[in-house]
Order: sequence, then C-alpha cells, then structure tokens
Amino acid sequence: MFTHNTTRTSTAIADSGCTGHFLQIDSPCLNKTPTSNGLRVLLPDGSTIQATHTALLDMPNLPIAARQAHIFPQLKHNALISISQFCDHGCTALFTSTDVQILVNSTTIIRGSRQPTTGLWTIDLDNQPKSPTSNERILGHTANSVYEMETKSDLVTYLHQCCYSPTTSGWLKAIKSGFFTTWPGLDETIVQKHLPKSAATIKGHQKENSAEPLRTTSTNAQLDQKPHEFKNPDELHRTASKHEARRIPTNPTR
Repeated sequence: MFTHNTTRTSTAIADSGCTGHFLQIDSPCLNKTPTSNGLRVLLPDGSTIQATHTALLDMPNLPIAARQAHIFPQLKHNALISISQFCDHGCTALFTSTDVQILVNSTTIIRGSRQPTTGLWTIDLDNQPKSPTSNERILGHTANSVYEMETKSDLVTYLHQCCYSPTTSGWLKAIKSGFFTTWPGLDETIVQKHLPKSAATIKGHQKENSAEPLRTTSTNAQLDQKPHEFKNPDELHRTASKHEARRIPTNPTR
C-alpha cells in the first residue's frame, strides 16, 4: 500500500493495481450510503479492511459503473482510484511523463498530474470538470469549418448543394415525406420561394440522344456567302470561328 501522504484528502492516487475505487472517509463523493456488508480488501501486509459505505465519484460525465466507489475509514494516507475500473467500463487511460488523462469517446473527462517527488500520478477528486469542453478533445483528427448563412437563399442553396443538387421537384417530394426533418431551417416553403436555379442541377440531368447525327448551323448570315466573296481571308477565319455545333433531330416533326 502506498504511504505517500497527501496534503489534501481530495487527492487520490491513480492506481493500475487497484481493483476498485477506494476512498477515505472524507474524500469528495456523492450518494454516500452506509452498508453492513461492505467490500473486503486485502492489503499488501496481509491484513484486510472492510468498506463502511458505498458512493459515487462526483464525475457525471463518466459511465455510472465507472463511478462506483467504496469508502474505507482505515485508509489514512491516500484514496485510490482504479484505472482498471475505468478501462473496464468504456474509458481509456492515457499516461505521460507529466500527467494522466481518463477519456470517454476521445474526450478528456479526468485530468491528473504526476508528482515529481514520488513519481506517482494523482487525481484531484474535487477539481474535475463537470462537463467536457471543446479544447479537451485530444484524440482523433478533425478539420471543421463553420459557415454563416446571411440570407434564406444562401441557406437553401447550401443545403441543396449538400444533397448534390437534385431536381427541385424531387427534393420537395423528399422534404414533404419527412426525410429532412433534422436539417435546420429546411422546409417546402423556403425551397419554393428562395432556391435559385442551379446550373449543377441542369447539367446533371441533361439527356443526350447519341443516335442523332451532328450537323452544323450558323447564326451569321455571312456564312451563306461563297468563300471568294470575303475580301480578307482573316475575315473568313473569324466568321467561321463563330459556328455553333449543335445536335438537330433527323426528323424535326418527331
């Protein structure tokens, strides 16, 4: 058993060899409940101690099973926080040369420090965040962006592009069927009133009949003239460059 005496009863040792959270009688905790059949623990010297109370660590962001603790009045030097209990109930322990962190879903829930005199990692039970903050996320890679939509047209255009620019009628049908109830600000009215025409939608839904022959037409009346009627050969080149290639049905009445 560790004999390092801490100056604050709220300080506990992060112990990888301890099978449960073993608190002192005045350690910070919640739901302190007396028990007549408390947990018995074997100490390194061969003696045993028995818990007089059960409790919960005051760390609401941890799973409930990871918070269950036992109080031993016989513990005079330090409370012991079980790393194995954390890891057995969905937590991850990260030790470095200077600190220790307990994480849930890559978010730091508990942070402790390493004592330079003993080399032990300790956790202040009375000084842990009650809710995780954004700057406590230390695992995983993210590249997040925030966009401010100033108008309804901006908003509906952005959401439309998120759906890969579907046809307006198809999108409205999906919205009406309830597939976009969680999308902020999106309803049939905003689409009908504020969605501008989308070039991506038009290009993405073009139909091409490859069986039709390719012919050329001109929008310039000068193309009806014979080539020798152009006084300057460069003029012919400039006029010819204005030709438009377009597909014309073989049978226009079809």
